[in-house]
Amino acid sequence: MNKLIKDTYLDLFLFLKKPVDHSINNQRLKEKVTKLFLILILDLAIAGICILLLSAIETLGLFSMENHKVLDLLNKMPKSVVIFAFIIAVPLLEELIFRLYLRYETNYLLRFFLLLFYVAGKENKERIGNRIKRIWYKQYVYIFYFSAVL
Repeated sequence: MNKLIKDTYLDLFLFLKKPVDHSINNQRLKEKVTKLFLILILDLAIAGICILLLSAIETLGLFSMENHKVLDLLNKMPKSVVIFAFIIAVPLLEELIFRLYLRYETNYLLRFFLLLFYVAGKENKERIGNRIKRIWYKQYVYIFYFSAVL
């Protein structure tokens, strides 16, 4: 298990160093789920550290969470709406808006533009499609970090 944790975090950091758009098809579902939970644990640890830092900054009096407008909104909304909105709807929309296009195979906007080139003929569509695909994979690092900044 210790080797799996180390390998998972090494894979994650290597990906963050040089992101590549490719899927890992040779892993079983159990391995994928295990890696997902290991990365989630790392994410929770980092979030915990950020919360501690924010608490320290708030204790120093540099900002206050007491008069935050989001708290007013949360207090006015029914709990069922808050649960649906902040646990289901917002994360789903975030994934659709900022992550769906990160894979060449699921970038439907790019596919739509390639479909427009079909008017220019099948040969031109394939030529332009191959060129766009080469550019996509060559510039993927910038696409990935642009999405992260967004």
